[in-house]
Amino acid sequence: MKNLITIGFILFLLINVSCNRQNNTNQQDLSYLSVIKFEKEASFSEFLEKIRNYYKLPAIAAAVVTSDSIIYIEALGINNMIDSVEVGLSSKFNLGSCGKSFTSLLIAKYVENGLIHWDNKIIDYMSVNEKSIFNDYKEITIKDLLSHSSGFPQYSSDEDFFNISENIPGLSGSIINKRKQFTIWNCQNTEPTRKGEFSYSNGGYVAVASMLESISDKSWEELLNEEIIQPLGLSSAIIGFAQDYDRNQPWRHYHRNNNDFGVPLHSSDRSIPDLFNPAGNISMSIGDFAKYAQFQLKCLFEEDKTFINPDLVKILHEPIVSISQNESYGLGWGVNIMDGGKVSAHSGGDGSTYAIIAIDHTSKKAWVILTNIGDSQAELACGNIIMETQKF
Repeated sequence: MKNLITIGFILFLLINVSCNRQNNTNQQDLSYLSVIKFEKEASFSEFLEKIRNYYKLPAIAAAVVTSDSIIYIEALGINNMIDSVEVGLSSKFNLGSCGKSFTSLLIAKYVENGLIHWDNKIIDYMSVNEKSIFNDYKEITIKDLLSHSSGFPQYSSDEDFFNISENIPGLSGSIINKRKQFTIWNCQNTEPTRKGEFSYSNGGYVAVASMLESISDKSWEELLNEEIIQPLGLSSAIIGFAQDYDRNQPWRHYHRNNNDFGVPLHSSDRSIPDLFNPAGNISMSIGDFAKYAQFQLKCLFEEDKTFINPDLVKILHEPIVSISQNESYGLGWGVNIMDGGKVSAHSGGDGSTYAIIAIDHTSKKAWVILTNIGDSQAELACGNIIMETQKF
């Protein structure tokens, strides 16, 4: 579960795209991202295949959308370097930490229903003696957790993330119990750091999911399906990696061999503990990911009510905590506002996949891109796609 190392890159890219349309004097030289050109007379499929071949990606899926139309969409390549089964629009790729926006949306739905509030404190949902936890945890709110400003332990390194059962003794029972035990254990054993400052935390999203579970007696997985997946009609969505269910679905690829091609991972390799699903472990087709982006666009720029009050969705895209001079984080979204332009974006992956969703508030367009390898080549491929498709 990579953190936001690359989200600054995506925000920088799109904010310059937005600003350049308004003021050419601000134009930055991003030509290094446009290695593969998208000629107007060529098809998007041809362009995407050139991208895949140049960056040596097993498979890639991408879409560019407005709130009511799909400008471009395609998925191509192979499921893995062993079987070489062709992927298509129905193939399911993992969203990585782009899934954090789904968890924040789920919270927003509970806020709308009056069952929870952004400023509710974590201590209010833990059946534990307050004296047994560090004092700073008593003031941590849902908003703090969703914006990565709570100081909750990060759980971003492989050692912390994949060895969670060894690092925290006694995690047992249902997934609801495990998340509750995880939250309480951290509040009792790990002192929060840098509260009020940006510190990316997968653990914080486990804690906020546990808060939801404590008032619903349902798991985050059940709640997500009932409150978000079904209302949005994301019929392809599953929890976990699609290759775990179907060998012909896209596999993950980790590192590259001597020929610069991705090395396939089997299902048992780098298996994400289900405890961390709320931090980002959803898979779906590019069409459904595009549909999700269109939903966000409708909430941001149109007045029609969907299954949730759009004003609550807009809150998610407002900057809460500063990351750097030009970057902020909202609630499940990276946010950048500069020279009158605004961009919301997120990226994600554990090194074996890569995904981005990016919304340009000026053009009111969104990009969603998914790959089944998660290195710098995949990131550059995404930048190439965004740079070349924004000009048409």
